[in-house]
Amino acid sequence: MLMLMGAIYLYVQRPLSAAPRNPAWSPMLEFGRSSLFVYWIHVEIAYGIFTYPLHHRLPVAWSFVAFAVFSALLYGAARLKSRIVAGWKAKRLAVTPA
Repeated sequence: MLMLMGAIYLYVQRPLSAAPRNPAWSPMLEFGRSSLFVYWIHVEIAYGIFTYPLHHRLPVAWSFVAFAVFSALLYGAARLKSRIVAGWKAKRLAVTPA
């Protein structure tokens, strides 16, 4: 996990790249903005009743696959939440008189 975090940091910062980085979009920034939401979903899925049949039953290789799929699903949920919130904010600004 420590190596993965280091790789993500290098991806976001791009210290050796001549091209400017795009701080507006990054998986790490998206997870940071939605950390409480992601944590809430993680607790419900990882420890909840829906995944109880999988608890302590996956071999190590399948655990890595499940981790990758779970991370992708959480990222998708975080992106969806951000889009919904942006839509609410845009609608609220459009309705609010100046």
